[in-house]
Amino acid sequence: MTKKLQIGQRQASRICQMLAADRLAFIPQGLPIIHASAIGFWSASAALQAKPREAEVLAGFAKEEAAKIKSSSMSSAAWTTVSAASCTD
Repeated sequence: MTKKLQIGQRQASRICQMLAADRLAFIPQGLPIIHASAIGFWSASAALQAKPREAEVLAGFAKEEAAKIKSSSMSSAAWTTVSAASCTD
């Protein structure tokens, strides 16, 4: 039986313990989940036009998720530098 890949779930310490090449292979596996989350928040926001405050909150969540995807599309060298700095904090 294949063990299900765990993505998210407060795994920053796990990512920090990985070699840079392993991090670069692991992180993109979560992008489809983040993408689906962004689309879900954006769709929910559009459905709540009668409640603009709530719609704005959901749109903000969608933008945050989209920013995660955008930042993960950096070059490998830039990502390695950023992720290594994050793991030393």
